Amino acid sequence: MNFIESLAIYTSSQKAVAAGFIAVGLVFIVLAGTLMLQSLSAQLWQGFKIGALACGLLILAGGIGYLKFCDKTQAKLLTLYEQDQAALIHLEKQRIQKVVREYAIYQAVFAVIIVLSLLAILMGRDFLMGLAFSIALLFLCVMLIEAHSRGSIIKHNEYMQSLSSDV
Repeated sequence: MNFIESLAIYTSSQKAVAAGFIAVGLVFIVLAGTLMLQSLSAQLWQGFKIGALACGLLILAGGIGYLKFCDKTQAKLLTLYEQDQAALIHLEKQRIQKVVREYAIYQAVFAVIIVLSLLAILMGRDFLMGLAFSIALLFLCVMLIEAHSRGSIIKHNEYMQSLSSDV
């Protein structure tokens, strides 16, 4: 496998993450819209509706932004590859190592947010419980999507390590 193939695989995996974020955002927005059509007036449902709508809009915007970021990054790396392959391999190796290092940090932060949301649910205030449940559900989805993409990150990192030993 050469650098271009590895980059294409890695980028397509990251675009799948972005598509996952977009899909989760759309599901949350549809869920919020469906709940708003219902005549559920309990504070728990009000909190869940607002939480689902806010989470849906935020993750949708994040997914669209990440999709554009992936396209820009790939184009930038391909341009740099044509100009100076050794410099690109060095920069890409550093970038991917940073991504690999920070993956565990992001997952830990997501887990803490889920735990805090679950603690808020235990507090017993209905509106807050609805908000907290939608936040916990969102970050659980994000953790699952990110965990799915981890394999491509690791493979790309291993490939970058092998390239740097050749250069």
